[in-house]
Amino acid sequence: VHQCQWARSKNPCGMWVIGTKAFIASHIRKWHTKSREDRKATKCRWDGCDVKEMLKDSISRHVVSVHLGEAFFCKECGEESARKDVYEQHVERSEGCRVAGASVAYRTEIKMVDAHEALRCGGAIRSA
Repeated sequence: VHQCQWARSKNPCGMWVIGTKAFIASHIRKWHTKSREDRKATKCRWDGCDVKEMLKDSISRHVVSVHLGEAFFCKECGEESARKDVYEQHVERSEGCRVAGASVAYRTEIKMVDAHEALRCGGAIRSA
């Protein structure tokens, strides 16, 4: 999981989020948008981001690839792709890489959470 850095007034959210596009989109929609916001374009409010405006539908992909640093590495040739769709284009072009698969890495701090233990402790996450 990753710590959400979405900030409205210089105070990042801090909630722990799963680093998938679907989860990030759901989290932003639930916790960080006003119900009346129905614009096609929006600003990334991730702490320290200087992107002025992007399509609202692209914000979760932006957060995962830019701020969480998700990258796909081809297990055959080692080529790195910043997004899954770019990795898929790579394997379509490279016959030897089609069956190798990819490993996924993140360039930001990740915290592994034992959900059973966290629930047993009332939801508190303790660092070792």
